[in-house]
Amino acid sequence: MSFGTKRILAAFLEKDCCKLLVYRVGGLKSVVAREFAGQISFPAEVLRDGFIADPVKFASQIKMAFAQKELLNQVAEVVCFPCPDKVFVKTLPVEDSEEIFIKNLPYFKEELVIKSVQNKKRVTYTAFEKKLVEDFSRPFLEQNKKIANILSVAGVLTAKYPQTGKYLLLLPLDKEVVVVFADNGEVLDLAMIKNEVLGARLEEFRASHDLTSAPTFSLGKFTPPPNLSVVNLNPADIYDLAVGAAVSSGSKMVLPEFLAKFDKKYFLLAGAVLVGVVLALTVLSNLSHLSSLRKNSKLEITSPVATPAAQTLPPAPEPKKEDYPIRILNGTLVSGEAGKLAEKLKTAGFTITETKNATSAGFVTTKVRVVSSVPEKIADSLETLLSEDYQTVVTEPLASPAAKFVVEIIVGKKK
Repeated sequence: MSFGTKRILAAFLEKDCCKLLVYRVGGLKSVVAREFAGQISFPAEVLRDGFIADPVKFASQIKMAFAQKELLNQVAEVVCFPCPDKVFVKTLPVEDSEEIFIKNLPYFKEELVIKSVQNKKRVTYTAFEKKLVEDFSRPFLEQNKKIANILSVAGVLTAKYPQTGKYLLLLPLDKEVVVVFADNGEVLDLAMIKNEVLGARLEEFRASHDLTSAPTFSLGKFTPPPNLSVVNLNPADIYDLAVGAAVSSGSKMVLPEFLAKFDKKYFLLAGAVLVGVVLALTVLSNLSHLSSLRKNSKLEITSPVATPAAQTLPPAPEPKKEDYPIRILNGTLVSGEAGKLAEKLKTAGFTITETKNATSAGFVTTKVRVVSSVPEKIADSLETLLSEDYQTVVTEPLASPAAKFVVEIIVGKKK
């Protein structure tokens, strides 16, 4: 690879397959160049209608792909795109609450991962099912790959190619077309329609949203049905467009342009070394000056001014373990593991509010999810304690905590 670039893996989950595409990203011009594309097709008992029905077999196939393709092992980060109609994107007036967005979802969700982006007048909400996110990202995490982001294909492309007023945006996948109802670059609704019935179903979608006279645009390689007037905004490959839009939208997959050729940690380290050198030179200069003063016999020091004693701030109080309630989910195939861990943590002084099974089983990695208000000492002590019994322990942020707990532990495989 060229200097200042890295490889990312874009994983697109569709109705019955997962596409794995490797891109070289970075450089002074933030280049996004595809280096590899492959596809894993799954039977219905593993991947059904965009949902992962068998997470263990799904993960096994992904790992097999890594074993067969060395280039996949060279990626630095993974960005995951779930099936477009399994991601719920909607823009609401800023005065509307998140609860209104949740009530408008097509069917009830037990646990959601919700992101929001706000401008002056509106808020765009994006919701993912927590179980789908976990099942989709787990095999990559188990390959020691960082998940850079979970994104909506429709969301990033609609924002990247905004049009004025209300309109339809068509995004052609291999077997289906994503139909987005948008307003000034904001997603209001979407549907997925099979290629062979696009003409008829598109008219139904128009009528249901009162869009009979609204213009229609498309992205990617698209051949419109007869009698459909479509303006193609960019005829490039739809997957390349989605990754390019994700990178340019500031999804934290690349550094700013002027830092693109440096890894951030090395840049910070160089800055720290520079500050240390400057401080050291300053101290040496002051010591040298003081020594010369002492050697000067003509200098008289009279009536020294007493300097006030340095103020010592009281140390910050140690965080109390019992103040950070924990929920434990059993992610293993062994019953009772959550309860056993709960007893151990109670003995160590932690408060346990709930123990139950995770939404899926077969976790290898034990996850410690904490909200931002949890002190680092608490998170570190939990990770240290769990590392005594479990193979791999990682700490992750908890985006949407419930009121009853601020730490969530998903129990994985024991040593």
